[in-house]
Amino acid sequence: MTQPGFGANDERPLSDLARQMLATAPPASIPVPLNAVFSPVVRALARRRNKGAIAEALRHHQVDVHITDYAGSTVTELKPRNHPRTVGDDYLVYVHGGAFVVGEPVDSIAVGLTASTGLTCFSLHYGLAPATRFPTSLHQVEKAWDALTSGLSGRPVLVATSAGANLALGVLEQLLERDGAGSLLPAAVVLFSPAADLHDFDSARLVNEGLDPVVKWHGMLDKALPAYLGGHDPDDPRVSPILADFTGLTVPTLLVTAERDLLRPDVLSLARRLEQHGVPVEVDDAPGLWHAYQQVPTPETSASLERVRRFVSAQLSA
Repeated sequence: MTQPGFGANDERPLSDLARQMLATAPPASIPVPLNAVFSPVVRALARRRNKGAIAEALRHHQVDVHITDYAGSTVTELKPRNHPRTVGDDYLVYVHGGAFVVGEPVDSIAVGLTASTGLTCFSLHYGLAPATRFPTSLHQVEKAWDALTSGLSGRPVLVATSAGANLALGVLEQLLERDGAGSLLPAAVVLFSPAADLHDFDSARLVNEGLDPVVKWHGMLDKALPAYLGGHDPDDPRVSPILADFTGLTVPTLLVTAERDLLRPDVLSLARRLEQHGVPVEVDDAPGLWHAYQQVPTPETSASLERVRRFVSAQLSA
């Protein structure tokens, strides 16, 4: 298990933009109950908070966006203008994050990776809690994966963020269970701050509570996860992939986390779990930064996306 995020230059100070984010980020919280009345309000607030960063990413990168349908699954297609997709090209399949209750198919990570890799990105739509609970969201993502990979030539790269990475890991479990029957594994996997364990957080896992400016357990995830699970057992490996058996998965996998990431202990535990099962895994563990920091346009984000681009390129060239 390597850690490409650490190196000779990683002791340099954070950029001004990163320090500003740490100093001025609004409190991470869900201020109202997650029910049919208030969930749309929570999503509207999250959309407003992220709107500027997404608009800036779209302005900065030459990426075209449109919604399309693949065998009954809605996806948003992001196309790099300088690298138009042709038949047989490799492509990204992206699952957005948002604690299962917020999030949009077009976010800064999807836009940035589309531009940096030059690959068309198909960002999957799935229902949000509490209207859509486990396992429906997982089934939606699995169905969309099957629709894309059976209908497109070229090799897919599976990329996901936070809660979306939880769903992506669940899809990988399902593909392994099929034992190759009617399924296509990705050529590579990249997971940003994956939510690999949906158990109640204990003190050992909460070392970054209050240090991460965008996500916390108390008043945020402790509301979002019950809304998603609806009473389902978090010991189910499809819910908590940290408990899954990934033996037989030979897909090169990059896990991306950061020093202040609330989920960093889980990400490192997931890396050890995957390594024990023979999965070729690397960890990019960036100093000083927070959960899914690539959503914010900073020099550190550009450096992270470049590291991911090199990883993806190396796997597709192998």
